[in-house]
Amino acid sequence: MQHDLAFLHTAAVHVETFTRLIDELGPRLRVRHEVASELLAVAREDGFSEKLTRRVQAAMTAAASSGARVVVCTCSTIGGLGEATAGAFRAMRIDRPMADLLVEGAWAAFERGDTAGYIAAVANAVRTGRRDADVVVLAQASMAPAAELCGDLGIPVLSSPRIGVETVVQATLS
Repeated sequence: MQHDLAFLHTAAVHVETFTRLIDELGPRLRVRHEVASELLAVAREDGFSEKLTRRVQAAMTAAASSGARVVVCTCSTIGGLGEATAGAFRAMRIDRPMADLLVEGAWAAFERGDTAGYIAAVANAVRTGRRDADVVVLAQASMAPAAELCGDLGIPVLSSPRIGVETVVQATLS
């Protein structure tokens, strides 16, 4: 089957999020999802090595192998390597339209599988750090559920899956 768009994920949990957003924002697109969790493990173990770069770029190219015009890396950790992939397709990273956001201790909770703790830490950081903000941007796909916990702030809380998918749908259809 030919695909218009492909996503490269490092966690299977993201397939559902991006499927839902594509169903809403680009329902006519034929989408392929590839999950390569080992890439994140290699990044943690070896850092940003030439070996990791080759593996990420090979995974991006493989994701495009069914004809995808756009391939999107949804992992913030390896997104820069994915985005630098050259090929007959447009390589993108999902968090490119967003700003950087670092929440101390949140990633450790995510890594140990404490999703509720991770989301709570992100939401707490938004609440305490918003001060004079007109908008809050949650760059990592895994942070998206924290937006729901911040609905009472009176300012928009945006997340990279929605904004990123809007961008890649436009890139794929143009």
